[in-house]
Amino acid sequence: MSGSMLAYHLRQNKAIERNLFIELLRRIGLARNISDYQYIGFGGPFLEDYKLIHNALRILDMHSIEREENTHIRQRFNRPVNFIQLHHCDAEVFFRDLLNTEKNSIVWLDYADPSELTSQFNEFLDVASKLGENDVLKITLNANSATLGFQDSPQNERPELRLGKLIDRLGDYVPPTIKSQDMTNAAYPTTLQACLRYASNTLSSRTGNLTFRILSSFQYKDGPHTMLTVMGVMLPASASAFRDFLRLTRIKYWDFKNLDWSAPLEISVPNLSIKERLLVEEALPLPKRTRKPAKKLQQKLGFWPCSEYDSKLLENYAKFYRAFPYFSKVNPT
Repeated sequence: MSGSMLAYHLRQNKAIERNLFIELLRRIGLARNISDYQYIGFGGPFLEDYKLIHNALRILDMHSIEREENTHIRQRFNRPVNFIQLHHCDAEVFFRDLLNTEKNSIVWLDYADPSELTSQFNEFLDVASKLGENDVLKITLNANSATLGFQDSPQNERPELRLGKLIDRLGDYVPPTIKSQDMTNAAYPTTLQACLRYASNTLSSRTGNLTFRILSSFQYKDGPHTMLTVMGVMLPASASAFRDFLRLTRIKYWDFKNLDWSAPLEISVPNLSIKERLLVEEALPLPKRTRKPAKKLQQKLGFWPCSEYDSKLLENYAKFYRAFPYFSKVNPT
């Protein structure tokens, strides 16, 4: 369903984001028995996130939704554990007919096709309306403004044209405060998140007392595209319910939280060899008030592992290194 055939070892930013997702679920596990949840997502051909989530959280009730027949066949071949239930159907069919509403759920709607943005927003709202209290919902969207088209138009005209295209696709989900300057490549992930927030405000009419409370949001490069991912929890609409949830889970002390729909945190790290990573990590974590952290790490290495103009990448590595997995080549025998 996500449409991606890239292996995770070629997608280091997504791998970091996925590990932060697990870290956040562990915190929710301080208040809820997270291993009793059911996990529902779009596993793709390799079911990578299922292996990690099972290993980290001991979840046994797992469901993967896949509408493409060939990918579904590959899933059956690659299924790492036999308790992952593989459903060859559309997500709409699963959430209408197969969702077990007697259990708490973790749902990851991992989308890639920007041409289906309208149906993706509608599906997000439809799924959220079916979830219960303390259920977790995560959505990943293509946040590359170029996918709205008009590449052949003069550059100064593109933002206005793309805003019109976004309004055509999302209609009333686009806040009236969005302007053409919010449609640049750099601003578009925040714009798309604002649309998601605006859309989620309509949920109260469908869920009664429950609302979607954001917990984290990130943007990152995945191949040629910028992706946006937002994760939240379904809770009673009262402010006290959210305060109690944050107190029990201690998410308010988590460095990567986003509890007020502020701009998504960007995940971008340099390509480092294992030898370079080991040397850099000898200096980590840096004191919180370190000035010019990238320069400190460059001095540790003795060279820039990325362009000096991209020193922000090295600074980001200091922020995300604990969530960055080690990849290595294995020669089969």
